[in-house]
Amino acid sequence: MVYSISNLINEIINMKIDLKNSKLNEPIHFEYFPVTQQEIEKLKSGMSRVTVKREKNILPFNAYYLANRPGSAPRLFTRKVVLQRLKQAAKQLEPHYGLLIFDTFRTIETQTDLFNSICNEVKSQHPKWTQEQIGKEAKRFAAHPYDSARPAPPTHNTGGATDLTIYDLLSGKQYDFGTHFDEVADATRTDFFEQPYEASYGYTTQEWETFQHNRRILFNLMKNVGFTNYREEWWHYDLGDWNWALELKTHWIFDSMEKRSVKNI
Repeated sequence: MVYSISNLINEIINMKIDLKNSKLNEPIHFEYFPVTQQEIEKLKSGMSRVTVKREKNILPFNAYYLANRPGSAPRLFTRKVVLQRLKQAAKQLEPHYGLLIFDTFRTIETQTDLFNSICNEVKSQHPKWTQEQIGKEAKRFAAHPYDSARPAPPTHNTGGATDLTIYDLLSGKQYDFGTHFDEVADATRTDFFEQPYEASYGYTTQEWETFQHNRRILFNLMKNVGFTNYREEWWHYDLGDWNWALELKTHWIFDSMEKRSVKNI
């Protein structure tokens, strides 16, 4: 079936993702396998830059390029080992599902534009807040491009971070996880729907259970292949970068990928 990739972002399936592996539906716990020296060596040997190409169960959506954000490129780039792990994750799904990749490597220019956009959105939600309050809240949803408190490049700038969701191969529609990608809301927190149902949030019990189920599947299949999750965003997963290192209490591996220009690639 042929469908327009430019319209994919608006196509949502409000249903639970089918699965045979019941372990993928285990509750979300931010507890990961300890990183081994063997794993570190695998990451170091797979640091080369690669293009994320469309495959049977991998669909590069390239959200920021489609949104005309400054600094974005017509193709998505990542680390070789990151792409290998994404393919491993996709294989855990039933044959009619795939991974839709919103974003991978991100330039500092794009990161700056995104952070400023998030600041503006936070300001519109909280018009009486100070700039300090706005900046602090914005950092929940986007890394500051030049944060002095972070001794490493922004995670997307290293090629170690991936923003993604699960979609249906036949229709091209993505499954509902309770919020949109890059939405500025408390409900984007990965384990938000692990708490007891609360009607005041505006969801039905069926929606709550669906979002909980779908987030569990994405979390566990990514965790199974070595990624860690950025807890404020259900779609954001890390490998070898600063967030990954913080979760695993180890050293980050990937430096910026922007040292080699991608403008003419």
